[in-house]
Amino acid sequence: MFVESPWASIASDYEMHLLEVNRMTDEQIRAYGPKLRAVFGFVKYAGDKEGLQGFIEENSDEFADLPGTVIAAIAELTHSPELKRIPTDDFESEVTYDMCQALTEMMEDSKKEGIREGIKEERANTERERQRADTAERLMKEMQAEIMRLKVQLQYATGQG
Repeated sequence: MFVESPWASIASDYEMHLLEVNRMTDEQIRAYGPKLRAVFGFVKYAGDKEGLQGFIEENSDEFADLPGTVIAAIAELTHSPELKRIPTDDFESEVTYDMCQALTEMMEDSKKEGIREGIKEERANTERERQRADTAERLMKEMQAEIMRLKVQLQYATGQG
């Protein structure tokens, strides 16, 4: 399989079996045990919010009782900073975690953060609008003063003042 190269003598030609989780059907994923099924399904649907929600709901019993190693694997494979916040340090123990509850709490935290960001943005927009209104009012006063100055100059120039 290798083309003649200096590396051929140190490399072995092993057969490799790969799983493409994103291309697996739900039926194929269901063929695995509960821990791998949770990992594979979560990875498959990580970019599909509705698909992930459906998968978790279908497998809620399994997601309600996951070992920390499984959660850590899911967090690492999906590059999820939110999942990495779940305390799963004790890999040697038989402690399990309710990922359904953790995900619900993360969604609530995300909603709260979104609300806080919305309020912050609204305050910034209100401040910008206030500044625009102040600027418009100042410009209008300056224009009125200029108009009055021009009127006075016109009256003096025409001999009416």
